Amino acid sequence: MPSGKKNVQYIAIEDLAADLGIFEQDARDMLKRLSPATRIDHRGREAVPATCIAQLTNTEDYSRALARALAAERWTRREDKEQEG
Repeated sequence: MPSGKKNVQYIAIEDLAADLGIFEQDARDMLKRLSPATRIDHRGREAVPATCIAQLTNTEDYSRALARALAAERWTRREDKEQEG
């Protein structure tokens, strides 16, 4: 007989940030505003409900965080090319 309790999936914040392509600190800052329940996963990392992914991707903060991450990636690639050449 089902207990009526939902099985909530959790994701480590560092994994969430990597999946979204943003810096971990940006993810943490955005999550502070959401104030989701947190847990410590089996590896000792802070984790939040996986539903936070959808909540974060529908914000302007996410668009800005993604733009920052992409700009940093472009800058890093440019620096790498200059050092090679």
